[in-house]
Amino acid sequence: MLVYKNNAFSLIEMMIVITLTVILCSLSIPLFLIDKTEQTITQELEKIEVIMIFMRQQAMAQNQELTLKLEPSTNSYAITKDNHSMQYTLAPTIVFGFVPGTYGPPANPTTPIQQAITFPHQEKCSIVTFFPTGSISSGTLYLKDKNNAKCIIGALTCNVAQVSYIRKYVYKNHTWKLINEGSNRR
Repeated sequence: MLVYKNNAFSLIEMMIVITLTVILCSLSIPLFLIDKTEQTITQELEKIEVIMIFMRQQAMAQNQELTLKLEPSTNSYAITKDNHSMQYTLAPTIVFGFVPGTYGPPANPTTPIQQAITFPHQEKCSIVTFFPTGSISSGTLYLKDKNNAKCIIGALTCNVAQVSYIRKYVYKNHTWKLINEGSNRR
């Protein structure tokens, strides 16, 4: 008498494996989305920081004041020099803003944040001034998720000092974290 051995998976076993795989994949998707928001905020902070470092160097090299306009109504910022302007726009999912109830400034969070940009205001925008001495006007700008879906905020600060530091922070899980201070001193 011939006996056949079945070495294959049954249909039920395959369906169980596929179901478990789908469940595990659906649980991991929100983790990727959270990281994407923080990553996008960090990238926008880095873009602005690079422009600020460049403008500080240009102000020193040309021995003249330069300005960076921050325009929260259009979620953009612009460099203007000699009647020429270069405009940059934040990523579509990011805006100048903060989550209500968040305390700041990031280095010493003692009071609730009241405005998205604390640099000096002019009409509908804020102005960051770069001086020939290498210093920068003091203030903070806050970036957040446009849809308020996640409580993640980014901040870029310039302190009041003879040597201006540009620092980047991320607010997540009710805590400010300094990210990549780097060597951006004059």
